[in-house]
Amino acid sequence: MVFESLVTDVLNRVLGDYVENLDSKQLESLVTDVLNRVLGDYVENLDSKQLKIGIWGGDVVLKDLILKQSALNNLDLPVQAVYGRLSKLVLKIPWKNLYYSSVEASIEGLYLIVEPTQQIQYDAEKEEQRNFEAKQAMLSKIEEVRKQQLEPKKKVDDSLTEKLTTQIIRNVQVSIKNIHVRYEDRITNPGHSFSMGVTLSKLILQTTDCDWVPTVVYDDKAHVKIHKIIDLEGLAVYWNCNSLLYCTLPFDDIIERLYQEIPTSTSVPEDYNYILGPISSSARVKLNPKPEYDVPAFSIPKAIANLEIEKLSIGMTKLQYRDIIAFADSMDLMAKALIYRKYRPNVPSYKGYYKIWWQFAYKCVLEEQVLRIRRNWSWSHIKNHRQLLKDYGQAYKIKLQNKKCPPQILSKLDEIEKELDVMNILLVRQSIQLEMERQGKIQEQQQQPSKGWFSSWWSKPADEKPVPESASLVSQFQAAMTAEEKQRLYKAIDYQENAVAVQFPPHFIENSCIFVLKSLEMTLTDEDGEVLNANLINVKLRVETRPVSNGLSVFVNIHKLMVLGIPQDDLVPELISSQTTGDDSSLLDVTFETNPVNSIYGQKLYLIAKPLRIVYDAITINRALDVFKVPQSSALAQLSEATASTINDVKTRSTAGIQYLIDEHVLVDIKIDLYAPYLILPYGGIYRGAENIIVANLGYLKITSTERPKSTIKEKQLKSDTADDIFKVLMEESYDKFIIELTQLQILLVPGGEEWLEIMKENKISTLHLLKPITLFLTFHKCLIDNDARLPQNKLTGVLPAIDMVVSDHQIILLSALMNSIPFPKEEETPGLKEMDVISVHSEATYTFIDKAASNIKMLELVKAEGKSW
Repeated sequence: MVFESLVTDVLNRVLGDYVENLDSKQLESLVTDVLNRVLGDYVENLDSKQLKIGIWGGDVVLKDLILKQSALNNLDLPVQAVYGRLSKLVLKIPWKNLYYSSVEASIEGLYLIVEPTQQIQYDAEKEEQRNFEAKQAMLSKIEEVRKQQLEPKKKVDDSLTEKLTTQIIRNVQVSIKNIHVRYEDRITNPGHSFSMGVTLSKLILQTTDCDWVPTVVYDDKAHVKIHKIIDLEGLAVYWNCNSLLYCTLPFDDIIERLYQEIPTSTSVPEDYNYILGPISSSARVKLNPKPEYDVPAFSIPKAIANLEIEKLSIGMTKLQYRDIIAFADSMDLMAKALIYRKYRPNVPSYKGYYKIWWQFAYKCVLEEQVLRIRRNWSWSHIKNHRQLLKDYGQAYKIKLQNKKCPPQILSKLDEIEKELDVMNILLVRQSIQLEMERQGKIQEQQQQPSKGWFSSWWSKPADEKPVPESASLVSQFQAAMTAEEKQRLYKAIDYQENAVAVQFPPHFIENSCIFVLKSLEMTLTDEDGEVLNANLINVKLRVETRPVSNGLSVFVNIHKLMVLGIPQDDLVPELISSQTTGDDSSLLDVTFETNPVNSIYGQKLYLIAKPLRIVYDAITINRALDVFKVPQSSALAQLSEATASTINDVKTRSTAGIQYLIDEHVLVDIKIDLYAPYLILPYGGIYRGAENIIVANLGYLKITSTERPKSTIKEKQLKSDTADDIFKVLMEESYDKFIIELTQLQILLVPGGEEWLEIMKENKISTLHLLKPITLFLTFHKCLIDNDARLPQNKLTGVLPAIDMVVSDHQIILLSALMNSIPFPKEEETPGLKEMDVISVHSEATYTFIDKAASNIKMLELVKAEGKSW
């Protein structure tokens, strides 16, 4: 009865200016109106027939919601929803028993089909309404930002509302089932339509006990830890080439197909090509509302999340890659052509309709360039535009002056806003707001500090004396609840009046997230089958945040990497393999921190990487490169974007400005130990263990940051040094300095059967070396000041003690024969290079001679190995 009387009182106070007494039908109408406002950007107007309400039971049920075509406008992409439906939305909040009953939110059956706007037949009225809604959404966002800037900043306290919300979250249950969003495209690649989409079978959030068994928590002690489990099933991203399009099917068939083609843990739909997943996993979340009660205090984070995935699959085919490139180009072109869409002819192709397309091009230039410029600079247009601005300003002024704006004024504002662009609307609004602020005529409504969903239910009338938020909430409960009920609520949510805020120590970790991926499998496929298969084994990620210093820590660990190529006879080539020793040894360890505890540095990066063995397999590499070949038009477009030059604004800063930037610069602590990979290039492009090979050991790379010396600028200023002397010191102090050391860089030419691995690892000098181990010392300077013409952005100095190469006639012949034997990828021939064919003939003859010489040398080596003389 307490909550009934309280909510009834709130409804009467909120609606007292508009209605007298509410019955059940009026309540349904009211809730429908509220939900229309909340969901208005995404769903069509709700009907009371779609709504079932049990307000005292806390149930709100919505069924068969139709999604708007403009639901995806916020993405700012040239796409539009052509079909969308939400089968069921349920909210259940048990007001009578918030302590021990669960709060439930359920979404079931969200189906959406999206198409490019160019694929949808142009409708002037719908397009105008769509543009108007997008304009209104932008204006609303800008207005909301303006209001937030004007509101005084409030001190966040551990209020009753926050604790009440935490108590409800304790038993919140979330269920999301059967989500399928599908994009269909038949114009990007005519004749080869494709579809892509995202599916989700289910996502369940439940409260559990300490043994992770789903339950409802009955313990009303606030410091008891909360356990949540999240079950994920059927999350996937697919891309189907040469796909059937569903947008032309009847609505019932669309729903049935989208529902049936959601993968689950037991079934995966056929003829679907997945780029990611399907993923099924489970996460465990532990919430610690009162870390100060821990033993020792603050030893357990407020939130701990653990997610473990057994296997994650990522794949791409040759057709998918080409469709993705074409799709990216198409999105760019459609975005640019959006303003010309109303002139575009509705014909199936270019062929046979050349006259119509020339008329389209002519009309686009005429309407959007010639006539638009002439119209904008005509006196009649300028006069009408000026009058529109005046009319809008007067109407907007009336709206600000009245709490209840007359409907005719609102209608007039909408009509003018359809004509004006956002910039002009904002200029007029800002002008009127400044004018009224100067005149003091804006009737500001007395407002409480913004509250959450629950706190807004206890807002006070405008004529009451303002009281602090916490005091107002307490008084509302004192009036509505008995002393026993109030004490029970306070105990359940651990609320105390005038309680002192908890002070967290600097080392306290507020949030900790641990992610473990047992296997990450990545595949590359062409029309003949699988080309590459890469496996990352035991990937671990830990992310931690600290509230006091706004610190962040990220730890990454990868145990093993293996990349397999195309099977050839009885051999499956290992292109990349880890060279770690022992089960506990990791391939990669990364530590990144911001604002580390007990450190002068603002950021820290530590990285240790163990070596990889890379083997060149010609067949695999050639087919992999063929997968990533793109159409010439796309390649040229990418090349033009990559080579486009940009001009940066050159600034000249004062000495004081440079000094300020140096003082405020975040220091970076970097330690990188990279055991670089070694590359094996085998004779014939395939490695079985006995071929002649070239081994390139890329060495051991070490990068460290140097500690910045204490600035001497102030001392020089006190000594009254000249401005030139001070500036020279500033230039020296304007750089972060990094020491780079590269050692053990070497190249070996190894005849088949020779032992070379130990020679390379131990840096022994042998007759196999083409390039003996060398060491390189570099110092890299990174400027702290951007775009100052007097300061180079990067400086690099280095020392190379010596380069020792050994090349004999014997090695030259072996090297030439080996390089000639490898079928490297062939570049596409261009017409302008056909005259080079004659040179290719001579080159092939030369390589044939070298092959014969190499064979003779190989035979001589075999004879020598048997103890015979040359």
